[in-house]
Amino acid sequence: MGFVVASSVTCGLLRGDPRPARVVAVLDAAVYLEVPFRPRDGATGDSGSGGSRSGEPAVAWVALLARDAVRVPIGLVTALPSQRRPFAAVTAGDEAVIGGGELALPGRRADGGGAVHRPLRYWDPTVPRFGAALATASAARRAEALAQPAAALPHVETDPWGALVEALEAALGAPIPDPRRLAEAVGALAGLGPGLTPAGDDVLAGALVTLAASGDGARRAALARAVEGVAGRTTPLSAALLAQAAAGRAVPQVGDVLRAVAGSGDLDAVIARLGRVGHTSGAALALGMRAALRATTGRALRRCA
Repeated sequence: MGFVVASSVTCGLLRGDPRPARVVAVLDAAVYLEVPFRPRDGATGDSGSGGSRSGEPAVAWVALLARDAVRVPIGLVTALPSQRRPFAAVTAGDEAVIGGGELALPGRRADGGGAVHRPLRYWDPTVPRFGAALATASAARRAEALAQPAAALPHVETDPWGALVEALEAALGAPIPDPRRLAEAVGALAGLGPGLTPAGDDVLAGALVTLAASGDGARRAALARAVEGVAGRTTPLSAALLAQAAAGRAVPQVGDVLRAVAGSGDLDAVIARLGRVGHTSGAALALGMRAALRATTGRALRRCA
Protein backbone atom coordinates (compact mmCIF):
# COMPACT_ATOMS: atom_id res chain seq x y z
CA MET A 1 0.00 0.00 0.00
CA GLY A 2 2.19 2.89 -1.21
CA PHE A 3 1.42 6.59 -1.17
CA VAL A 4 -0.52 8.14 -3.98
CA VAL A 5 0.82 11.55 -3.03
CA ALA A 6 2.58 13.21 -0.08
CA SER A 7 2.64 16.78 1.11
CA SER A 8 5.83 18.62 0.25
CA VAL A 9 5.96 19.58 3.94
CA THR A 10 6.99 16.00 4.72
CA CYS A 11 9.93 15.90 2.29
CA GLY A 12 12.58 16.53 4.92
CA LEU A 13 11.40 13.71 7.14
CA LEU A 14 10.88 11.25 4.31
CA ARG A 15 14.20 11.98 2.63
CA GLY A 16 16.23 12.25 5.81
CA ASP A 17 17.92 9.48 7.74
CA PRO A 18 15.56 6.85 9.18
CA ARG A 19 14.26 7.75 12.61
CA PRO A 20 11.56 6.43 14.94
CA ALA A 21 7.99 7.71 14.79
CA ARG A 22 5.28 6.91 17.31
CA VAL A 23 1.61 6.41 16.48
CA VAL A 24 -0.40 8.82 18.63
CA ALA A 25 -3.92 8.44 17.24
CA VAL A 26 -5.68 6.03 14.87
CA LEU A 27 -8.92 6.96 13.10
CA ASP A 28 -10.79 5.20 10.33
CA ALA A 29 -9.26 7.48 7.71
CA ALA A 30 -6.02 8.62 9.33
CA VAL A 31 -3.06 7.72 11.51
CA TYR A 32 -1.21 10.54 13.27
CA LEU A 33 2.44 10.06 14.20
CA GLU A 34 4.91 12.15 16.17
CA VAL A 35 8.59 12.18 15.25
CA PRO A 36 11.02 13.35 17.98
CA PHE A 37 14.11 15.18 16.79
CA ARG A 38 16.80 17.45 18.11
CA PRO A 39 16.23 21.02 16.83
CA ARG A 40 19.84 21.21 15.71
CA ASP A 41 19.53 18.19 13.41
CA GLY A 42 17.41 20.14 10.90
CA ALA A 43 15.46 17.17 9.57
CA THR A 44 11.89 18.10 10.44
CA GLY A 45 10.77 18.87 6.91
CA ASP A 46 8.79 21.76 8.49
CA SER A 47 6.10 19.29 9.51
CA GLY A 48 5.21 21.35 12.53
CA SER A 49 6.87 21.07 15.91
CA GLY A 50 5.95 21.68 19.45
CA GLY A 51 7.13 22.58 22.86
CA SER A 52 10.85 22.07 23.12
CA ARG A 53 12.98 23.71 25.78
CA SER A 54 16.64 24.27 25.02
CA GLY A 55 18.45 20.96 24.66
CA GLU A 56 15.27 18.85 24.66
CA PRO A 57 13.80 17.06 21.65
CA ALA A 58 11.08 18.80 19.66
CA VAL A 59 8.38 16.88 17.79
CA ALA A 60 7.38 16.87 14.15
CA TRP A 61 4.04 15.45 13.02
CA VAL A 62 2.90 13.47 10.01
CA ALA A 63 -0.50 12.03 9.09
CA LEU A 64 -0.92 8.82 7.12
CA LEU A 65 -4.22 9.23 5.30
CA ALA A 66 -6.73 7.05 3.50
CA ARG A 67 -7.35 8.03 -0.11
CA ASP A 68 -10.65 9.77 0.77
CA ALA A 69 -9.44 11.52 3.94
CA VAL A 70 -9.14 15.29 4.24
CA ARG A 71 -5.67 16.23 3.01
CA VAL A 72 -4.12 17.96 5.98
CA PRO A 73 -0.88 19.76 5.07
CA ILE A 74 1.27 17.20 6.95
CA GLY A 75 -0.34 14.30 5.10
CA LEU A 76 0.86 11.19 3.29
CA VAL A 77 -2.02 9.80 1.23
CA THR A 78 -2.31 6.04 0.66
CA ALA A 79 -3.96 4.23 -2.21
CA LEU A 80 -6.76 2.64 -0.14
CA PRO A 81 -10.07 4.30 0.81
CA SER A 82 -11.24 4.39 4.42
CA GLN A 83 -13.96 1.79 3.72
CA ARG A 84 -11.19 -0.75 3.21
CA ARG A 85 -10.05 -0.06 6.80
CA PRO A 86 -6.40 0.41 5.82
CA PHE A 87 -5.27 1.11 9.40
CA ALA A 88 -7.16 -1.63 11.24
CA ALA A 89 -3.89 -3.26 12.28
CA VAL A 90 -2.39 -0.07 13.72
CA THR A 91 -2.84 1.00 17.34
CA ALA A 92 -1.80 4.05 19.36
CA GLY A 93 1.66 3.55 20.79
CA ASP A 94 2.96 1.53 17.83
CA GLU A 95 6.49 2.37 16.71
CA ALA A 96 7.12 3.21 13.07
CA VAL A 97 10.16 4.37 11.12
CA ILE A 98 10.31 7.35 8.75
CA GLY A 99 13.20 8.29 6.49
CA GLY A 100 15.23 6.90 3.65
CA GLY A 101 12.34 7.69 1.31
CA GLU A 102 9.63 5.79 3.15
CA LEU A 103 7.38 5.37 6.18
CA ALA A 104 7.28 1.86 7.61
CA LEU A 105 4.49 0.89 10.00
CA PRO A 106 4.63 -2.20 12.22
CA GLY A 107 4.37 -5.39 10.20
CA ARG A 108 1.31 -7.33 11.33
CA ARG A 109 -0.47 -8.28 8.15
CA ALA A 110 0.19 -8.28 4.44
CA ASP A 111 -2.84 -6.30 3.27
CA GLY A 112 -2.83 -3.20 5.44
CA GLY A 113 -1.17 -1.68 8.46
CA GLY A 114 2.11 -3.58 8.32
CA ALA A 115 3.33 -1.91 5.15
CA VAL A 116 6.07 0.25 3.74
CA HIS A 117 4.81 3.46 2.15
CA ARG A 118 6.80 5.37 -0.47
CA PRO A 119 5.64 8.60 -2.13
CA LEU A 120 5.06 8.57 -5.86
CA ARG A 121 4.71 12.34 -6.03
CA TYR A 122 4.21 15.41 -3.84
CA TRP A 123 1.68 18.21 -3.58
CA ASP A 124 2.15 21.71 -2.17
CA PRO A 125 -0.47 22.57 0.51
CA THR A 126 0.32 26.30 0.37
CA VAL A 127 -2.78 28.37 -0.37
CA PRO A 128 -2.22 30.74 -3.32
CA ARG A 129 -1.93 34.45 -2.66
CA PHE A 130 -4.92 36.35 -4.00
CA GLY A 131 -3.85 39.75 -2.68
CA ALA A 132 -6.12 42.67 -3.55
CA ALA A 133 -8.75 40.34 -5.04
CA LEU A 134 -9.78 39.52 -1.46
CA ALA A 135 -10.11 43.20 -0.50
CA THR A 136 -12.78 44.36 -2.94
CA ALA A 137 -16.39 45.19 -2.13
CA SER A 138 -17.61 42.21 -4.15
CA ALA A 139 -15.24 39.88 -2.29
CA ALA A 140 -16.52 41.30 0.99
CA ARG A 141 -20.09 40.50 0.00
CA ARG A 142 -19.15 36.96 -1.02
CA ALA A 143 -17.25 36.45 2.24
CA GLU A 144 -20.48 36.82 4.21
CA ALA A 145 -21.54 33.41 2.87
CA LEU A 146 -18.87 31.90 5.10
CA ALA A 147 -21.30 32.16 7.98
CA GLN A 148 -23.38 29.35 6.44
CA PRO A 149 -21.47 26.31 7.80
CA ALA A 150 -21.47 27.81 11.30
CA ALA A 151 -24.72 26.02 12.11
CA ALA A 152 -22.57 22.94 12.75
CA LEU A 153 -21.11 24.62 15.82
CA PRO A 154 -23.27 24.66 18.95
CA HIS A 155 -24.42 28.10 20.07
CA VAL A 156 -22.43 29.84 17.36
CA GLU A 157 -24.57 32.97 17.46
CA THR A 158 -24.42 33.23 21.23
CA ASP A 159 -21.80 32.84 23.88
CA PRO A 160 -19.18 31.48 23.43
CA TRP A 161 -18.62 31.34 19.67
CA GLY A 162 -20.28 34.52 18.45
CA ALA A 163 -18.65 36.76 21.04
CA LEU A 164 -15.23 35.11 20.79
CA VAL A 165 -15.05 35.29 17.00
CA GLU A 166 -16.23 38.90 17.07
CA ALA A 167 -13.46 39.70 19.56
CA LEU A 168 -10.89 38.15 17.22
CA GLU A 169 -12.28 40.11 14.28
CA ALA A 170 -12.23 43.37 16.25
CA ALA A 171 -8.65 42.80 17.41
CA LEU A 172 -7.50 42.04 13.88
CA GLY A 173 -9.49 44.93 12.40
CA ALA A 174 -7.64 47.67 14.24
CA PRO A 175 -5.42 49.76 11.92
CA ILE A 176 -2.48 48.51 13.97
CA PRO A 177 -3.47 45.39 15.97
CA ASP A 178 -2.76 45.82 19.68
CA PRO A 179 -0.70 42.81 20.84
CA ARG A 180 -2.40 42.62 24.24
CA ARG A 181 -5.92 42.78 22.84
CA LEU A 182 -5.05 40.23 20.17
CA ALA A 183 -3.46 37.91 22.74
CA GLU A 184 -6.65 38.02 24.80
CA ALA A 185 -8.82 37.17 21.81
CA VAL A 186 -6.53 34.34 20.73
CA GLY A 187 -6.18 33.00 24.26
CA ALA A 188 -9.95 32.72 24.60
CA LEU A 189 -10.14 30.53 21.46
CA ALA A 190 -7.00 28.40 21.78
CA GLY A 191 -7.84 24.82 22.69
CA LEU A 192 -11.58 25.54 22.93
CA GLY A 193 -13.60 22.43 22.14
CA PRO A 194 -12.97 18.68 22.14
CA GLY A 195 -10.91 16.56 19.78
CA LEU A 196 -7.43 16.40 18.30
CA THR A 197 -8.02 19.79 16.64
CA PRO A 198 -10.39 21.83 18.83
CA ALA A 199 -12.81 24.12 17.01
CA GLY A 200 -11.28 27.22 18.58
CA ASP A 201 -7.96 26.32 16.98
CA ASP A 202 -9.66 25.81 13.62
CA VAL A 203 -11.06 29.34 13.86
CA LEU A 204 -7.53 30.63 14.39
CA ALA A 205 -6.16 28.47 11.56
CA GLY A 206 -8.79 29.80 9.15
CA ALA A 207 -7.86 33.37 10.03
CA LEU A 208 -4.12 32.72 9.70
CA VAL A 209 -4.37 31.13 6.26
CA THR A 210 -6.70 33.85 5.00
CA LEU A 211 -4.35 36.61 6.10
CA ALA A 212 -1.49 34.81 4.36
CA ALA A 213 -3.54 34.47 1.17
CA SER A 214 -4.54 38.12 1.26
CA GLY A 215 -0.92 39.22 1.49
CA ASP A 216 -1.59 41.05 4.77
CA GLY A 217 1.79 40.22 6.23
CA ALA A 218 1.57 42.54 9.23
CA ARG A 219 -1.71 41.12 10.55
CA ARG A 220 -0.66 37.56 9.77
CA ALA A 221 2.59 38.01 11.69
CA ALA A 222 0.80 39.61 14.64
CA LEU A 223 -1.74 36.79 14.80
CA ALA A 224 0.96 34.14 14.40
CA ARG A 225 2.88 35.58 17.35
CA ALA A 226 -0.24 35.57 19.49
CA VAL A 227 -1.04 31.97 18.51
CA GLU A 228 2.50 30.81 19.20
CA GLY A 229 2.27 32.37 22.64
CA VAL A 230 -0.66 30.15 23.64
CA ALA A 231 0.36 26.94 21.83
CA GLY A 232 0.63 25.15 25.16
CA ARG A 233 -3.11 25.49 25.72
CA THR A 234 -4.04 23.08 22.96
CA THR A 235 -3.06 19.61 21.76
CA PRO A 236 0.44 19.15 20.31
CA LEU A 237 -1.06 18.03 16.98
CA SER A 238 -3.30 21.06 16.77
CA ALA A 239 -0.38 23.33 17.62
CA ALA A 240 1.55 21.77 14.72
CA LEU A 241 -1.35 22.39 12.32
CA LEU A 242 -1.62 25.98 13.55
CA ALA A 243 2.06 26.41 12.67
CA GLN A 244 1.24 25.15 9.17
CA ALA A 245 -1.64 27.64 8.93
CA ALA A 246 0.67 30.46 9.97
CA ALA A 247 2.87 29.50 7.02
CA GLY A 248 -0.16 29.72 4.70
CA ARG A 249 -0.79 25.97 4.40
CA ALA A 250 -4.20 24.36 4.71
CA VAL A 251 -6.55 21.67 3.46
CA PRO A 252 -7.46 22.12 -0.24
CA GLN A 253 -11.05 23.13 0.60
CA VAL A 254 -9.79 26.34 2.21
CA GLY A 255 -7.93 27.36 -0.93
CA ASP A 256 -10.98 26.58 -3.06
CA VAL A 257 -13.17 28.86 -0.91
CA LEU A 258 -10.69 31.73 -1.00
CA ARG A 259 -10.41 31.36 -4.75
CA ALA A 260 -14.20 31.64 -5.04
CA VAL A 261 -14.32 34.63 -2.68
CA ALA A 262 -11.72 36.27 -4.91
CA GLY A 263 -14.10 35.79 -7.83
CA SER A 264 -13.35 32.42 -9.41
CA GLY A 265 -15.55 29.37 -8.81
CA ASP A 266 -18.91 28.30 -7.44
CA LEU A 267 -18.89 29.81 -3.95
CA ASP A 268 -21.88 27.89 -2.59
CA ALA A 269 -20.46 24.56 -3.76
CA VAL A 270 -17.00 25.07 -2.29
CA ILE A 271 -18.39 26.39 1.01
CA ALA A 272 -20.55 23.27 1.23
CA ARG A 273 -17.45 21.11 0.71
CA LEU A 274 -15.57 23.03 3.38
CA GLY A 275 -18.47 22.53 5.77
CA ARG A 276 -18.09 18.76 5.41
CA VAL A 277 -14.49 18.79 6.66
CA GLY A 278 -14.42 16.94 9.97
CA HIS A 279 -17.19 17.18 12.55
CA THR A 280 -16.75 20.89 13.19
CA SER A 281 -13.43 21.78 11.56
CA GLY A 282 -14.89 23.08 8.30
CA ALA A 283 -17.43 25.30 10.04
CA ALA A 284 -14.82 26.67 12.42
CA LEU A 285 -12.32 27.28 9.61
CA ALA A 286 -15.04 29.21 7.76
CA LEU A 287 -15.69 31.41 10.81
CA GLY A 288 -11.99 32.23 11.10
CA MET A 289 -11.74 32.98 7.39
CA ARG A 290 -14.76 35.29 7.58
CA ALA A 291 -13.35 37.09 10.62
CA ALA A 292 -10.03 37.72 8.86
CA LEU A 293 -11.73 38.89 5.67
CA ARG A 294 -14.04 41.22 7.57
CA ALA A 295 -11.10 42.61 9.53
CA THR A 296 -9.07 43.35 6.40
CA THR A 297 -11.92 44.59 4.22
CA GLY A 298 -13.78 46.80 6.71
CA ARG A 299 -14.14 49.73 4.35
CA ALA A 300 -15.44 47.54 1.56
CA LEU A 301 -17.96 45.95 3.93
CA ARG A 302 -19.22 49.33 5.04
CA ARG A 303 -19.73 50.30 1.42
CA CYS A 304 -21.83 47.13 1.02
CA ALA A 305 -24.15 47.99 3.89
